[in-house]
Amino acid sequence: MIRADYLFLLTDVDGLYTSNPRKDPDAKYIEVVTSIAATRAEVSTTTLGSSLGTGGMETKLIAAEIATAAGVKTVITSSKEPGRVLKIIEYDMLMTNAHSNATSGVPPRPPHTLFLASREPMPDLKSWTRHTLNPSGSVIIDTGAHHVLSKRESGGRLLAAGVIGVIGAFAAQQAVRIVVRRRRVDVEEREEEKKRYLSALGTTRPGTPHQDAGSFEVDNRSNEIESEKTLGANKPEGELREEEVIEVGRGLANYNSAQILAVKGYHR
Repeated sequence: MIRADYLFLLTDVDGLYTSNPRKDPDAKYIEVVTSIAATRAEVSTTTLGSSLGTGGMETKLIAAEIATAAGVKTVITSSKEPGRVLKIIEYDMLMTNAHSNATSGVPPRPPHTLFLASREPMPDLKSWTRHTLNPSGSVIIDTGAHHVLSKRESGGRLLAAGVIGVIGAFAAQQAVRIVVRRRRVDVEEREEEKKRYLSALGTTRPGTPHQDAGSFEVDNRSNEIESEKTLGANKPEGELREEEVIEVGRGLANYNSAQILAVKGYHR
């Protein structure tokens, strides 16, 4: 929200490694991170705890994830040389200068790990909703609604047609989690739910009473959901607990939990 160009995370190592370089001689130094999700798969954050501060490297990865999603370049480097911050900015500006095709005049790369900013930054409101507000409850959606909402062109508009239940009690305009059930869904069922939701989307307009449940930012986590252990697969939606669902997004509800329950699945 402050429109920063860089976020510097200072620690007691020169950057991000695949494991603790003090304990593992085979630890690999990572210069540039383009995908934090992919990097998590190859980095052992449990062994990268820093002696400075709290939370270790996993906390820094979370901070980098939030900042890069908002369009801010993030850097992990050592705090032992404060002047290195300016050298890193100078180096990065030289390397990203469109008119600088040659690297002969570029100084040596200061030790650091650079997390590239998203090319499509998350809007301030969505970033604030996802990372700052404490959710008051959850809205359970079907796989068809999840598939549509995970596409950027959907605008994050959730219709009552895609809602199958709620968890907890919340008021209108409070932040809520968007969740799906932890269960495997076959292709035919997913396509049928998707078709039904797209049909509802095509016959309603934003703001139609009893249609828009809210505006949400939803992740495309189909692979992760498919690999989740099936829990509560045969339970009615109203009896599901938080451990039986997986979060796929967050947002602000247009109606309270009782009103959403009253119109869940509504489609005319």
